[in-house]
Amino acid sequence: MLSLGWGCAPDPSAVDEASTPGVQSLAEYDGTACPKLLEAPCPAQGGGYCPPLDHNMLCVITISRGALPVSPARSCLRRKQPVKFQLAPGVNAATLKFFGPDADALFVDYDRMDIALMAGRDSKWCGMLRHKVFPGGHYFTVTTDTGAGQPGELEVVRDPGEED
Repeated sequence: MLSLGWGCAPDPSAVDEASTPGVQSLAEYDGTACPKLLEAPCPAQGGGYCPPLDHNMLCVITISRGALPVSPARSCLRRKQPVKFQLAPGVNAATLKFFGPDADALFVDYDRMDIALMAGRDSKWCGMLRHKVFPGGHYFTVTTDTGAGQPGELEVVRDPGEED
C-alpha cells in the first residue's frame, strides 16, 4: 500500500470534490488508506532529539485556537511517514501554509503549499511525506478563524542507515 503513494481525503464518504484551494479532493486521493492506520500524536522534538515513530502509525497534528495553535508545535517525522492535520473541536477553519525549498513537494501526490481545513467533512487532511524530502525543518504558518498563531514545524529525520 505504501509503495503506491497515497493520501487520504478528509472524509471517504464525501461525494463531491472540494473547491477551496489546498483542500484535497476525492479525485486526487485514495481515501481508504488513512482510516486503516493506528493514530498516534506526532512525537515532539525535545532537546534536539527526535524519537522514532513507526511508519505504520498515522502521526496526528491538531490545530486549535489561540497563540499556540499547533500541537505538537515541532513534530518529528520520518520520510514516507503518514501524517494527519485535524481541527480541534470549536475551530471552524484553519489554513496551513508551508515555506521553504520543498514547500510544494512535501507530500506524495500533493503539489500545493497550502492545506485548508474547515469544520465538518473537511476538518482533517491526511497524506504521506515524500521519500525525497530533505531532512531538517519544514516550517508552516497557521491561520485559524480566530487569527494567526505561532508557526509549526515538521522536523524530517532519516531512518538509521537511510541513503538519499
